Amino acid sequence: MPGKRANKGKFKGPGQEKAHVNMAAGNLIRALERTNTLTSEMIATEAQRNHVTPEKVWQALRERKIIK
Repeated sequence: MPGKRANKGKFKGPGQEKAHVNMAAGNLIRALERTNTLTSEMIATEAQRNHVTPEKVWQALRERKIIK
């Protein structure tokens, strides 16, 4: 059908979601190095920007030993 986006209702696989979570975590680590601050608001904003839940970003940062 012309005019429809091809991937509109497409299921995102777990690999793609994990990549987005890691991308958000990486961006936050870079921001932390730059400004020396990391707030829950920054995490929420970055998660939203990467279309993932903030909880998953928190978990990724915990796994990387950035936060406790």
